[in-house]
Amino acid sequence: MKRQLEKFLYYSVRYSAFGLPFICLMGLYFGGIWSYSGFLIIFGYYFLVELILWTTGLGIATRKKEEFQYSNFGQPSFMDKYGVAIYGVFQILSLPMALLLMTTPSISLFEIVGGVLSFSCMIGSVGGLAGHEYIHRRVMWERKLGILIYGCIHYSHFTISHLLGHHRNVGLADDWSTSREGESSYQFLFRALFHGYVGAWKIETERLKRKKISFWSMDNFMIKSALSSVTLIALVYLAFGWKAVLIHSIISFVGMSLMEMVNYLSHYGLKREKVNPNQYEKISNKHSWESDNKVTNWFIFNAGKHCHHHRHPSDEHFQLVLAEENDYLPYGLPMMTLIALFPPLYFRLMSPLLIKSRGDRVTF
Repeated sequence: MKRQLEKFLYYSVRYSAFGLPFICLMGLYFGGIWSYSGFLIIFGYYFLVELILWTTGLGIATRKKEEFQYSNFGQPSFMDKYGVAIYGVFQILSLPMALLLMTTPSISLFEIVGGVLSFSCMIGSVGGLAGHEYIHRRVMWERKLGILIYGCIHYSHFTISHLLGHHRNVGLADDWSTSREGESSYQFLFRALFHGYVGAWKIETERLKRKKISFWSMDNFMIKSALSSVTLIALVYLAFGWKAVLIHSIISFVGMSLMEMVNYLSHYGLKREKVNPNQYEKISNKHSWESDNKVTNWFIFNAGKHCHHHRHPSDEHFQLVLAEENDYLPYGLPMMTLIALFPPLYFRLMSPLLIKSRGDRVTF
């Protein structure tokens, strides 16, 4: 009976995540409190599932023997292989429809706030990890889909800053996506968003210089990224007006901030040591925090299994496994995100974990 209940909860979480664009749109269509549907699912239903897992004795944490219980490792299902892409297409299509609904004369401010919260949380959680999954892919159409997912919220430059910045420099003091001990989430977000953008320009400029390609060439990914953002703003304005431009800008900013929160939580206070004057230690499990929370990994494509991802960035989400020797974050990523919004509470929670783990971890 418990096994059947857990399986039901797994599929309810997973397919509700895939269906979030439709759920958020239907919420806006019906209006009222329904406009908050996406927000309430992410910060309501998923916490309810955790409560059910805890009270029934099924447990919130993933045990090693359950690692491949549903994903059929080695024999991925259709949804394992293509579900993220299907979700990505749904999210892209849902944005203009959401802007249309949020700019109708009859909609109230209360409903607009609900729509903004729902779409921002959806894009910053499931959407962020969907885009992340595909910018790491080697197949061209998959990489392009990841770029498009981010481009729809003016964040396509993340492809450069993440792949060629964060993954190379994780754990180093100058990595804009590695959070430092004592650094609040707000301080980190400014650094990650601003320096990540500036850093992406620097990385791309250096790449073009090495290849002896003109900075003003259309081979410059950052120029194409900037032009796509300007074009997107113009299209939103022409189709829906300035109100839609403002709404879309807010959704984009909150969404990209929530995406970066995953890095804040996953690398807080950790760094790589120098093994000699010219070389840092290799990236290993001790340079990321993980979440073994079942609902987190069911909901956002194994995002809690961050160590495996940094060791093998091209592995697909259903291939990721937990690092058994790691210390895990005390709660799932949605709950940790809420806690991180209150820095004193977050520091109080994380400081003992940093102190406990200093035997095998190095902190800023």
